[in-house]
Amino acid sequence: NALSNLIDELEALNENDYTPVSWASASLGIIINDAKVIRDKTEATETEVNNALDELTQAKAKLVKKADITELTSEITKAKTELSKGYTTQSLADLNTAITNAETVKDNVNASATDVSNALSTLKNAINNLKIDVTPLVQEINTSKSVDTNGKKPSTVTA
Repeated sequence: NALSNLIDELEALNENDYTPVSWASASLGIIINDAKVIRDKTEATETEVNNALDELTQAKAKLVKKADITELTSEITKAKTELSKGYTTQSLADLNTAITNAETVKDNVNASATDVSNALSTLKNAINNLKIDVTPLVQEINTSKSVDTNGKKPSTVTA
């Protein structure tokens, strides 16, 4: 029957597949045991069976699958390699913030797939929005402008 099937389904779940907080809040062990009492009761009423089914269904609904952090971990590593390159201070600050946020989510055993997806998106955006710091180039151009080229041949001008 439906009650036995749902009990079997929930007993087959692996705790390691779900966030610790959701597993604890679902109280599956207690609810499954209560449902078994109803299932095994010779004269269980329809109301008792329906209530047990509702309790099991509500417990199942509380479960949150652990998020896959593989891509997030890879993107964090990629982002960290960008920190040593010549980008503007603000874009590097934004990247650092995104890295910190992503690491917090990655390390949170109760992070949902949505949390991981949002952190990944923010991190990718920060990488894509890195702006090259042109200050050294501008300084070089300004230095070149101050070279006196009057009366000199192009091959003899050095900056």
